[in-house]
Amino acid sequence: MFDPTLREERIAHAYAQLPGALAGSATVTALFAITACGTGGSVHLSWWIALQGLAIAANVAILVAYRRGRFEPDRAMWARRGGTLLVGVGWGLGGLVWPMHAEFGTGIAMSFCLAGLAASATSTLAADPIGYAMFAITALGPDVAASAGPRWWTAGLLAAFLGASFFMVWQNAVVLRAALSLRFENAELLARAIADREAADAARANAESAALAKTRFLAAASHDLRQPLQALSLFADVLATEPPVPEARRRAATDALVRTVHALRSMLEGLLDLSRLDAGIVVAEPQVVSLAPIVGEVIAALHDEADARGVTLSAAGPVLDVHADPALLARVAHNLAANAVRHGGRGRVLIATRRRGDRAWLQIFDQGAGIPLDARERIFEEFVQLGNPERDRTKGLGLGLSMVRRICALAGWSLSLRSDVGRGSVFTVELPLATSAPTREPSRSVPPATRAVRILLVDDDVLVRQALEGWLEQCGCEVHVVGSAEEALDALRAGCAPDAVVSDLRLPGALSGVDLAQRIDRPVILLTGDVDVPEEHRAAAVLRKPVSGATLWATIAETIERQRAA
Repeated sequence: MFDPTLREERIAHAYAQLPGALAGSATVTALFAITACGTGGSVHLSWWIALQGLAIAANVAILVAYRRGRFEPDRAMWARRGGTLLVGVGWGLGGLVWPMHAEFGTGIAMSFCLAGLAASATSTLAADPIGYAMFAITALGPDVAASAGPRWWTAGLLAAFLGASFFMVWQNAVVLRAALSLRFENAELLARAIADREAADAARANAESAALAKTRFLAAASHDLRQPLQALSLFADVLATEPPVPEARRRAATDALVRTVHALRSMLEGLLDLSRLDAGIVVAEPQVVSLAPIVGEVIAALHDEADARGVTLSAAGPVLDVHADPALLARVAHNLAANAVRHGGRGRVLIATRRRGDRAWLQIFDQGAGIPLDARERIFEEFVQLGNPERDRTKGLGLGLSMVRRICALAGWSLSLRSDVGRGSVFTVELPLATSAPTREPSRSVPPATRAVRILLVDDDVLVRQALEGWLEQCGCEVHVVGSAEEALDALRAGCAPDAVVSDLRLPGALSGVDLAQRIDRPVILLTGDVDVPEEHRAAAVLRKPVSGATLWATIAETIERQRAA
């Protein structure tokens, strides 16, 4: 009953009935005036008709104001009641002037008029029982009071009628509220059904889009993974032929084999990075960092590739400090600049920094062919490359921009693209300016080993174990190899004293690499192919496969030095 929406509907219903009620009042007034004139009239008839006209005009003005939206809900209801009260007062004065007992013909006519109006008001004022009470009491009350003595039985009939009408209007109000509530419930059910259907349609469209994207992703990934695997297979066949191939051919095949492995590792690392971003494992750790060193490192890393492509790579803009995760920012800057070098055509690629209020802009300009309007969303999808239908790996893998968008979304940075076909493109990353200077950590160098580093290698895969053992021995390490965490614990109890333990995370038996790291006090480097493992897992450093030998050796040296410093 007190629901705001239901109240507004009751008010609207009351005003919707007002024109009919006014028309009925005007009609009954006219009929009574004709009756009164036919019976000789009355000196009071003219001013009473004028009073009724003023009451009707006031109600018309109230209706117009309501329809023009000049009333709030509470004021609208009280304005409706005020207009009803005016009409009731006009008819009540008529009951005083022409009561039943004074002039039997005119009085009876007035009483019938009053009874008819009260009966019709039980429906027109069903939305507002209070308004009905105000009308009925002011309209019939004077006639009842005036006839109470001389014609008490007519007064009693009118009073009984008045009581019955109150009961009727209350019943009508209950029915009206129930009907309005039911209408709202039906409308709500219909709205929910429509919303559920729209949600289902949207979910189905998203699922279909995701299925198409997955199909496209798998097709591109399958092609790009098969290419280096095909090369690896053929290079391995060349090296395994009998009799042995000439030295020059063997060296060329070995060099090509190394480049192919690097390409395959780069692709897998990109896919793993995307998976980690999608899985929510990567967490932004913002700090105060200067843009200048990051831009300098990007230019140094891409200098040779830019020269080979005939691209001039340069930087411009003020030295700015921003509040951002340095590793994520470096990846974004490198991916955008590499994309510009590889796809911007022969010309200039500019990495610019700008200050805009309390924000810093990192912008990468190129002078390439530009990006058509209909492709500016598609280029951020995995494996999408414009102008590279042959999937030339020297132009990248098509993962850089999709990674940039994910990182920017994760870190809360604004990423925008402006491009003119035939003139070039500019990518802009908007970053928060720092309010303090960046902290400068002293550079640490690992002192050269004075003896061979002892490594306990734990891995159950024979081929991986052989490859790791060969690389570590090539680095001058003394390697003790076991196949499980239980065997590693047995070796330590038997007197094996390694400087570090290199272990696979997933091992046979009851204990994993993490369990092993928790049970020993030696530096542990865990190798894993899982994407849902953090960079550091308790006491162990974590490297994700595939990992290069140089990265593995640098991590071993840094981990050992950190343990010694502690």
